Amino acid sequence: MISVLYVDDEPVLLDIGKRFLEKSGKLKVDAFLSADIAVRVISPSRYDAVISDYQMPGMDGLDFLSAVREIQPDLPFIVFTGQGGEDIAIQALNRGADLYLQKGGNPKVQYEEIENFIINIVGRESRKDEILAEKKAAEQARSLLQTLYAYAPFGFAFVDRRYIYIHVNDALAGIGSHLRCDLLGRTMEEATPSLWNLIR
Repeated sequence: MISVLYVDDEPVLLDIGKRFLEKSGKLKVDAFLSADIAVRVISPSRYDAVISDYQMPGMDGLDFLSAVREIQPDLPFIVFTGQGGEDIAIQALNRGADLYLQKGGNPKVQYEEIENFIINIVGRESRKDEILAEKKAAEQARSLLQTLYAYAPFGFAFVDRRYIYIHVNDALAGIGSHLRCDLLGRTMEEATPSLWNLIR
């Protein structure tokens, strides 16, 4: 389940928003009436996304956004406000907001838009983490294979489907008193007939 921190200084709107966002069962919303309090509970990996009003007593939504960015630079952040115009929207986006949305109209439609946005952006971030983890694992496996390939005390080679040598280690080349360059690009049958006869 996606964990969301939601800040709005109007209790009624906060309660309505929480109800709408949790209705599908995909989001779990922690609601706060003050950004000053909410910023104290932001910590790495605790929340997947933040929704914040703009005009609030004490710390406003833009200052809250800046504070969150110092703690978690990539945490999806939505400014959802009834106050402010184009200049506030530009400031919010310049400070790193992922979405700026003006309150008004059908709340069901707006909260569905917010929910879909959160699900999509959190999913994208999750996939990015998975891709990075897979890339790291592949690099570690490649490094291990290169070490094995270079220092193995036995012959080690890669051939393509036509049995042409595409990589050869020194140990394999040394079996027939060859140089590695003597084997690369040649078929096993052509370059190492005795080895070919043994394994074909």
